[in-house]
Amino acid sequence: MMNKKYAIIAIVIITAAFAWLFLRFMVGGDEDTWLCENGEWVAHGHPDAAKPTELCPGADISYNPSIKLETTTPALRATIIIKEDGTVDYEGVDLNSKERVINSAIMTQDDYSALVSLINDSGFYDLENEYTDASILNANAYTITVTTKDNIEIVACSAACPEAFNIVKNKIEELYDGEEINNGA
Repeated sequence: MMNKKYAIIAIVIITAAFAWLFLRFMVGGDEDTWLCENGEWVAHGHPDAAKPTELCPGADISYNPSIKLETTTPALRATIIIKEDGTVDYEGVDLNSKERVINSAIMTQDDYSALVSLINDSGFYDLENEYTDASILNANAYTITVTTKDNIEIVACSAACPEAFNIVKNKIEELYDGEEINNGA
C-alpha cells in the first residue's frame, strides 16, 4: 500500500515537471532574445543575436525630438530631417546643375540616442536664435530646428557659427554622410 502511494506521488511530480517544462519552453517562448522595454532593447537571457539596431517597435517615442538641418551654400541647398522614429530624409539641389537628390535612410537607435544626448549636452538650447556676419557676402547658411512635444528650438547661422551649433551640425552631417546609417529607398 505504501509503495502504491509513493508511485502515485512520483507520477504526479513527474507529470507536473513535464507540464512545467512544456509550458516553459514550448508556450513561454525564447528565453534568449532581445526585448523592447521602456523604449530600449534589453537582453533577456543570453541572446546569440547582436542587439537590434532599429528602434524598439511600439516604443513610446513621443518625447523624442525631430531634428532638421537646412544648408544653403552658393552651390547647394539641402535639408536633412531626422524623425522621431529614426527615419532620415535628405533632399538636396545642386544650384548649378539644378539636379535634385532625394534619399531616405534609417538611423540606429544608438545613433539617434547619441545625437539627442549631444544636442542636450552641447549647449545647443542655450544658443541665440540667429548668428550672422553681414560683412561676409554669399556665406554658407545653416539652420537647425529641434522640435519636441513642448518646444521648437530654431538656431540659424551664417559665416561664423558658435561651437555648440557646429558640434550638432557636424554630427548630423557625419551620421548622414557616413556609413553609420543604413541607406533606405
